[in-house]
Amino acid sequence: PRPIGDHLSVAVRADEILLARGPIPELSARNRMAGTVERIVFHAREAEDLVRTGSLTWIVSVVASAVGALDLRPSAEVV
Repeated sequence: PRPIGDHLSVAVRADEILLARGPIPELSARNRMAGTVERIVFHAREAEDLVRTGSLTWIVSVVASAVGALDLRPSAEVV
């Protein structure tokens, strides 16, 4: 138990986050957040997408080919 308003850290593995350009109704994932791509950093066959959702910035790992396939770019709206 922690007091309301107390600060804490939460970690979600970057490769456990799904990224889409819009809602996918058939998807079993229920924790959905709208966000905006801030930056994309390429690392060989992977890319890290920095996605802003409210006051949080998430680092989301995708295969590099997904960047083009999803038309990911700074300012792109994602879910």
